[in-house]
Amino acid sequence: MTKPKYDDQKMALIFPAVRLAYLVVPKCASSSIRHALQVLVDGKRGRRETLRLPWHKVSSSELLQSKYDDWLTFAAVRNPWDRLASAYANKIIRPGRLYQPFARAGLSYDTTFSEFVRFVCRTPDAQLDHHVRSQFDLLTDWGRWIPRCLLRLESLDAQWPIVQRWCSSVQIEDLPRRNATLGKRRPYTPELAHLVARRYADDVSFFGYQFQG
Repeated sequence: MTKPKYDDQKMALIFPAVRLAYLVVPKCASSSIRHALQVLVDGKRGRRETLRLPWHKVSSSELLQSKYDDWLTFAAVRNPWDRLASAYANKIIRPGRLYQPFARAGLSYDTTFSEFVRFVCRTPDAQLDHHVRSQFDLLTDWGRWIPRCLLRLESLDAQWPIVQRWCSSVQIEDLPRRNATLGKRRPYTPELAHLVARRYADDVSFFGYQFQG
């Protein structure tokens, strides 16, 4: 896989009118969050293709600047074993066109879950697509922690009102379920579970996740 420019996939969506910034971590309800926040972009609600909206994007590291000190900068994270299984289900075996960054890396529809896990576990973050990069890597800049508010996918419905209250001048919708692969776990062997624990050691230790076999 061609090594990307390092910050290309460490990205935040910003909403200056309400002083809100969302650090995008793929496979952590990012489609649902974008859908709920779309009203801040064009004032419209309703189901539509959010990826085509004119989002205001900045490099995540920019949020460390003092001008964002009074903003709510947030991200959502997820159990790394579930997140990796979700990436496999959504980007490898989902019917339709194979996700091109993985195709260019030599993966295919025939790639087994075991092969996918081993590929991710032997590849450094800087050479991986952001759908499988370490969440800790996506949310830090040279070791500096970026978001001020951390939500968890496992309790996102209960935590989402934090964002809604912050944007009290605009009615932010409750989160829909989009691209939902929660609960579609792949069978992890003890070996694969150990490889993932070692590969995402920062996610496991920093966010306090454990393997739920």
